Amino acid sequence: MMASQHQVGLFELHRHHDTSHTPESISRVSRLLGISPFDAMSVEEIRHEVQAPPGSTWDQWYQYLKRVRKAYVSPTAVAELTRDVLKDAARQELGLLELRVSLLSTVAAIRENSPSEASKNFWAVARETLEMLLAVKQQEMKKSHLPVDLVLSISCQNKYLPYVDRYVDLMTEYAREIIAVDLTNEADNKPSTCKAALDRIRPHISFLTIHCMETTGPERGWDALTLLPQRLGHGIHAVDDPQLVREIAKRGIVLEVCPLSNILTGVATPANHPFRCLDEAGVALTINHDGLNDDSTLDDDYTFVQTTFGYSEQDMRRFAENGRTYAFRT
Repeated sequence: MMASQHQVGLFELHRHHDTSHTPESISRVSRLLGISPFDAMSVEEIRHEVQAPPGSTWDQWYQYLKRVRKAYVSPTAVAELTRDVLKDAARQELGLLELRVSLLSTVAAIRENSPSEASKNFWAVARETLEMLLAVKQQEMKKSHLPVDLVLSISCQNKYLPYVDRYVDLMTEYAREIIAVDLTNEADNKPSTCKAALDRIRPHISFLTIHCMETTGPERGWDALTLLPQRLGHGIHAVDDPQLVREIAKRGIVLEVCPLSNILTGVATPANHPFRCLDEAGVALTINHDGLNDDSTLDDDYTFVQTTFGYSEQDMRRFAENGRTYAFRT
């Protein structure tokens, strides 16, 4: 597997819909639906507005993501932006896309940006948004034949905790359409805060991944392990605790590593990224893109890993095979 060669059929196991909206997509949808201020901006102006520059911290990067969500003015807008995400994935000739949707923050953004949507019941907007996302997924899968599995995220943020029980009810109702649950946000609460909610949903949706140790240390990893996830999102700071690394390897828990995202958000550098260290410790790793809106692709993450860490073509085939092996549908 040559680093400079486009790879067909890679499995993407960690990509967020809201971080994947390109300036071109925001421009298209904004002009279609009259979304201010983006409808009056050029693509380059939008690019400057929504793309975090190199050297950003994670907090700075997140502020740019909040600007992207200014385009979330209705369920239709979210669905059309996500349609472009799926079209981009098809053009990249992925073999599978597991797409993560943070429905609570998406609905909160819709209601914040649109007075008419704010006048509606929160859960009515949530249901409409989910229905439209599922419809777009089916339409684009039929056109491109790219398999797409939906992963719904539950946030550990304080402001969303009051919504979690109703959210689980909604997820249970649509369980046949959802491949996995993603427990996300490292800011406010430890993962086990949501244990009761996960105990309710996992009889219906058994696969669980937890955003973990991207910006925080191993203590969050130990807590996450009490919830018995099959995978951890990022997980790179597990390297700070060799005992935790051994435990993750022993349990066969897979890390969804997003190397270019880690560099962009400042949580690692090419010089100190622990990818090879984790690999040599026997942890199963997959390479993912996270959903950067800077015109890079999953191919670029594979290129980065091979060139930065000196992996052979055989090694790169191993990582690609990990994507296929550890996809939730398999």
